[in-house]
Amino acid sequence: MNYRIWSGFIIILFLFTGCSSVPKETVTNLTKGQDGYIYFSSPDNVDLTDIIGGKNLKERETTVYGKLLLPRNQRDKIPAVVINHSSGGVKQFRDYRFAKALNKKGIAAFVLYSFKGREGVSGHTQSAKSSVTFGMRIADAYTALNLLSTHPAIDSERIAIIGFSSGGSVSLLSADEKVRRRLAKDNLKFAAHVCIYTSALFTYKNLTPTKAPMLFLIGEKDDIAPAKDCLRYAERIKVSGVNVKTVVYPGAHHAWDEPHTQRFSLDHLINSATCHFDILDSGMLQDTTTGYLFPEREWAEHSKSCAIKGGTVWRNEKAAKQFVDDTLNFLTEILEVQ
Repeated sequence: MNYRIWSGFIIILFLFTGCSSVPKETVTNLTKGQDGYIYFSSPDNVDLTDIIGGKNLKERETTVYGKLLLPRNQRDKIPAVVINHSSGGVKQFRDYRFAKALNKKGIAAFVLYSFKGREGVSGHTQSAKSSVTFGMRIADAYTALNLLSTHPAIDSERIAIIGFSSGGSVSLLSADEKVRRRLAKDNLKFAAHVCIYTSALFTYKNLTPTKAPMLFLIGEKDDIAPAKDCLRYAERIKVSGVNVKTVVYPGAHHAWDEPHTQRFSLDHLINSATCHFDILDSGMLQDTTTGYLFPEREWAEHSKSCAIKGGTVWRNEKAAKQFVDDTLNFLTEILEVQ
């Protein structure tokens, strides 16, 4: 190879590898009106038990990021939605599909990457199989809320949260004062919570809801996040005085918006659908069958005794179309979008 060409190649390679190794600059506010990829510090090596139990969350932090997509030609302050991915990570067909749909309605979208900012994540089944706890993901969501509230184009009182599957659990569990008081800046709270094919594996034994309206979108045939469990918990929240709406899609299985039309039988999935853990006021989890107490970070280990193998993921055309409309209709009403 010609020496000059080879030297040029080395220089270019150095520049690209050098750039990739430069840490991204984190922000503590969005007062400059930033959009695109936003990098920020969020609590690391914590779980839900630590958050509720009062641990110092600044002890160890890591850099997490999200992508802020703003609608065009907006003059007044606009609402925003924090989008929480499933255990498979951020997907174009799911998270960004919703982000684009929200933008068309004049709503900002913040696609949160809770896994990619952290090391040691597998993310092929549930968060149990990664080093990322639900506590970390809830902390990420509230940090995103705190950041978005400082953006000059966003109305801090009209920021909602949605989540898919394990991300739906983030949306569900963030709707309680026990975590809001620990994570939200000042008196901030999410204006609405949307839980999409969400498991009711963990539920608060004593509800202290933020009172924000909630929407549960449920698959009738879901054998990973069973409809009966989710409906039972949604009713408990409703009885506590929260505006709760539930929609059950006939014949729909888990992840009904998957792009592939064939049925997937996840034979090797450690399915915790048969388990249930109460979240106590101390932040500890309690197995409702055995009474055993443990911190949230250990839930995967303790689900082995009650879990089953296998589960089903299958696209449902009607649900895949309808749940987008149902979500947008709910959010435009609650967030008062004209």
